[in-house]
Amino acid sequence: DNSIAGPQIFFGNQDAIQEIQVITNDYSAQYGRNAGAVVNYVTKAGTNSFHGSAFELYQGQALSAMNNGDKSPLFGYCAFGQTPAANGCAAPVLPRFVENRYGATIGGPVLRDKLFFFGSTFWDRLRQGVSPSFSLPDLTPTPAGLASLAAAFPGNPAVAIAKAGGPYGIAAGNPQPIASSITTENITGPNGTTVPVQFAGVSRSIPSLFNDEENMGRLDWQPDANDHFFVRFFYQDQLSTGISGGSIAAGDYVDVPDTNYSVGADWTHTFSPHWVDQLRYAFQESKVAFEGGAIPACTDNNLTACTTDVDFIGTNLDLGLGINPAFPQGRTVKVTQIQDNATWSHGNHTLLFGGEFDYQNSPNVFLPLYNGILLYNTFQDFVQDSGFMELANGNPVIPFTERDVAAYAQDDWKIASHFTAHLGLRWEYFGQAVNELHNETVKRESNAATAFWDPTLPLNDRTVPNVNEVYKNFEPRIGLAWNPGFD
Repeated sequence: DNSIAGPQIFFGNQDAIQEIQVITNDYSAQYGRNAGAVVNYVTKAGTNSFHGSAFELYQGQALSAMNNGDKSPLFGYCAFGQTPAANGCAAPVLPRFVENRYGATIGGPVLRDKLFFFGSTFWDRLRQGVSPSFSLPDLTPTPAGLASLAAAFPGNPAVAIAKAGGPYGIAAGNPQPIASSITTENITGPNGTTVPVQFAGVSRSIPSLFNDEENMGRLDWQPDANDHFFVRFFYQDQLSTGISGGSIAAGDYVDVPDTNYSVGADWTHTFSPHWVDQLRYAFQESKVAFEGGAIPACTDNNLTACTTDVDFIGTNLDLGLGINPAFPQGRTVKVTQIQDNATWSHGNHTLLFGGEFDYQNSPNVFLPLYNGILLYNTFQDFVQDSGFMELANGNPVIPFTERDVAAYAQDDWKIASHFTAHLGLRWEYFGQAVNELHNETVKRESNAATAFWDPTLPLNDRTVPNVNEVYKNFEPRIGLAWNPGFD
């Protein structure tokens, strides 16, 4: 995942894994790019016998205890000796938690000794009970307070925004005032009228779920003693809901759908007892979005359906309104890789050489403040429109692309029966995807009709700088292995 680093896919079915290789400190020249460990997941293959498995792992809340946040009076729960009826608090209830992980594998022959298949499926269903989220210590006008504002200041845009996009404008999760925090504030409108308005903390209860579906299929074909082919397809679909963008109680949360496809193919050919070549192809696509949730129509391809964020930056503990201005956002990461690895042995030398080509196509949907953010010191200033706005303009889709190339050679030289030298050299070239921003801003600022900045300023001051491409990434590898062989 070239947006946040790390893997695109998190493989969950342990029964489908033959082995996991972790390479941390003995980098062959074959490996590069990654500064940390290289981790290889090797999936199982079919054999001449039919084999399969099925499993389920269940976890629940039956034997669990409450966290402090599930019973603390600071979050509106009843303290010892209090009751909801007498004190307006919420009764502590052990939140529901259920997780089911289940799956299966099957493999066997299609043509004995020639063609084999292997397949797996894995499902993870996590359900957490509806536990209230609270805005305290931040307060917002209650439904009664909003009615007082609307009656006192008809046609006021701030009041209209507070009603439609505030905590009570998002009906999901049944937002309710926290009775123990109800207070009254005097609000003065633009016409000079002052009205007492009821404020309180707000609570909201929305379900939080996580779904994961993984399906894999693999075919292995060995037409003769010198050739082995395999192709593997993997599909993963995930969904997380109720992800907070700021305050769930205020109605600021999104869902995160994540869909991945991965295709891998490998052809290993033995030219002679001393020379083996491996040709590999891989394509992987990941689509991730932070969207929907409190406002289902607010998606990464429908940004104008989202509400503008209203933040209060004073010390009055006023609760903000609207959706986090960084959302919605999303990314599609498509990576194509072609790689060749050859091994040639001669006497005391084992030579490894090859290379790879990677192409990354990653359109990102990300333009914070596309819907703007309104900043006020207090809710009083909001009603009087005494604040300021920040707004971004431009294309929210950034079509990043990058080409990477690498080549390597290494000699594993067995100098003596107990002593081996690993001597290698790797060369790498990395494209600079960020130069897409340079090209876009140069195109915009070079045209007086589209220029955003003062055209009398130098072009370099009005554009994103170009990042030079480096062609001298040579990486020598030297390793020594000594086995004293105490006899």
